[in-house]
Amino acid sequence: MRRSLLKPFDAWSEVFISDPLTTHIAIKLSKIPGIHPLHITAISQFLKFFGAAFYFIYPDPFTVIPPILFFFGILFDAMDGKIARLTGKDIELHGTLDFTTDQITIVVFYLSMLFAFESKSALIPWMYVWMLMLFILISLTSTLHRLQASLGGVNVDNRDELREKYDEIFSSTIHNSFLKKILETYSKMIEKASKYRVFPRPTTPDSEFLFFVIFPILVGIDSPFAIYILITSVLFFIPDIFHIGALDMILTKRLGNLNKDKP
Repeated sequence: MRRSLLKPFDAWSEVFISDPLTTHIAIKLSKIPGIHPLHITAISQFLKFFGAAFYFIYPDPFTVIPPILFFFGILFDAMDGKIARLTGKDIELHGTLDFTTDQITIVVFYLSMLFAFESKSALIPWMYVWMLMLFILISLTSTLHRLQASLGGVNVDNRDELREKYDEIFSSTIHNSFLKKILETYSKMIEKASKYRVFPRPTTPDSEFLFFVIFPILVGIDSPFAIYILITSVLFFIPDIFHIGALDMILTKRLGNLNKDKP
């Protein structure tokens, strides 16, 4: 039963931290009469906003309360999908609403961190770089969604169906033997990682976990490792940027070839 509640693939932080802590609780919560996934989403966003408000009201970098509140927000965010699958009360709007509110809370909490960490001048440039990398990744992901919509007849939410379509596109679009070898190697890595339900690379949620939870906690306890975790959170964007950027280029080339073939 628990396995059916979990995504077939997920971020490292979700698989190894959020899922072990939330799956059992989600099962318990789903048995509460009248419970709805949106209730859990609302609690999640409230905790994150509350953490940001704490930074704005008490702009002290040496407090660990805001990142702890954000962490609990992450845990509740990990439960709403599980409760939706358990109760069957999920609605089509939920995914869009969850994504939109997540982006809003990320921006608000980020701004609150900049406000609270103003005295930490050595950290601020890397915090700006982090947001720039996130912006680049969101732009590339938006382009990918638009290109996926042009595939036609493919359910992009079905990972196996989408992977079959990608394999077909890659074989007909990529002719360089070196690139083909890289794709084959990456496919094998995905297959091995699938046994543990993780992606074979760090993803955006992993970077966000480091940036919004681990990094400010280390700053709060005045740890010298805070700067290294901050830099790591920036580096964690790079595999996703290369991966999604490559997909964008391949799909764009594929569409260009199809347009050339049209009479």
